[in-house]
Amino acid sequence: MPESSRWRVAVQGTEDAVQEAKRLSIVTGLTEEELHKLIQVERELMSRIKPGDWRWLFKGDFRRRTIIVWVQWILYDIGSYGFGLYSPAILAMLGFKGSLAILLSALLYIPGFLGALGSAYLNDVAGRRILQLIGFGGSALGMVFVALGAYLVGLVAIVIGVIGLILWYGIGNLGPGNTMGLYAIELFPTKLRSTSMGSATAITRFVSFLSAFEFPYIALALGKLTFFEFLVVVTFIAFIWTIFCTPETKGIPLELIAIAKTKCPNIHPRLEITALEAEKR
Repeated sequence: MPESSRWRVAVQGTEDAVQEAKRLSIVTGLTEEELHKLIQVERELMSRIKPGDWRWLFKGDFRRRTIIVWVQWILYDIGSYGFGLYSPAILAMLGFKGSLAILLSALLYIPGFLGALGSAYLNDVAGRRILQLIGFGGSALGMVFVALGAYLVGLVAIVIGVIGLILWYGIGNLGPGNTMGLYAIELFPTKLRSTSMGSATAITRFVSFLSAFEFPYIALALGKLTFFEFLVVVTFIAFIWTIFCTPETKGIPLELIAIAKTKCPNIHPRLEITALEAEKR
């Protein structure tokens, strides 16, 4: 509701829209002076943006945000498709054969579902960035466990390998399996939100297509264990990318995110509301 009100102010500019925005200022915690400044900044920004114009994804601060969204989602898809497609083969390497490997592969979606369910609650409690860090870190650790399980033999190998798979499915869906779409939506204003989500989905689906058809040949050339090690490195790179490039959006109204400046790469990547901070000074 608050953003809908601000959008009416920026696009329609009618007096009743302004009054509605002022009444909702108690929700956002903005003073009337800050609200007035925000309205000015939004009007100027919205007047220049054309709805659905993909070129705006690569202009100004939106360029940095588009890179953040695309890179982390591409890295996630490379790791997830490379690992997910091979789960029956991975289980076979650990000692599970035939239909049992396929059945256990299907059962692994249970921790994935529980992870996604947990993220629905934790997104606005812990925050998107911390969940994404936990997700990429946990997924990389899970892949390491699977690689260790493949090197070892006997019951120990099976236990370590299964723990790795559970970590990958569960923690992965707690984090990036959930946050990828949120960042593609929240980092952009209303006029670009569907364009951002559509473009990010398109580019990552292309990567997924390549993964599905090319990974079998890559795994054959490198060997399965070397290929899994490669996926560990890709997921770890995504973890590092999140540390230095992905800002937190939890608790920030969407209308403020739209006019913020993205500060990254940085050890503390963040969204700075420079317009309102300048007004306060």
